[in-house]
Formats: sequence, C-alpha cells, structure tokens
Amino acid sequence: MNFAFSAEENELRASIQAFIQEHLSDEVRRDLQETVVGQGYTAASTQFLGMIRDRGWSAVSWPKKYGGQARSRIAQFIVEEEFHRAAGLGVGGGG
Repeated sequence: MNFAFSAEENELRASIQAFIQEHLSDEVRRDLQETVVGQGYTAASTQFLGMIRDRGWSAVSWPKKYGGQARSRIAQFIVEEEFHRAAGLGVGGGG
C-alpha cells in the first residue's frame, strides 16, 4: 500500500504554498488571526479571502453542481492544512 501523495496532490500543495508566499502579507496574516470571523476584516484580508474563493479552494471536495471542484478529501485536507499552517486560517472543509 502506497501512502505517498500523488503528483496531482503535490502540485496542489505547491500551488497553494506559492499563492500564500505571494499574497499573504504580514498585515493580512495578523488580521486573519486577530479578527473574529464576520467582525470586519480589512480590505486586504477580504481581497485575500476572495482570491481563495475564486480559485475554488473553499469547496475543493464539494460536487461541481454545488460550486466545488469534485476533488478528493485528500485534496481538501491539503488545502486546509496549508492555510492553517500559514495563518491559522480555516479554509474549506464542511460538507
């Protein structure tokens, strides 16, 4: 039994890490960690969250007919893990 991530899963992880490196500023990280969800993120944080949504990372494992990408739960785990690691941010999940 092979427990290694597939090439596609590793590519997903790398693309998320590159996105985070490019777009997650210290200001946004601080705002995401210190602001209560729904209590008024800064414009920069709102833009960052919108970019995550636009890439479909908010619902990776959901069926396409509900706005997801119909990827595996492993892909969903990778998305959740990378954003949590970078900013303590809960992205995706549920469903």
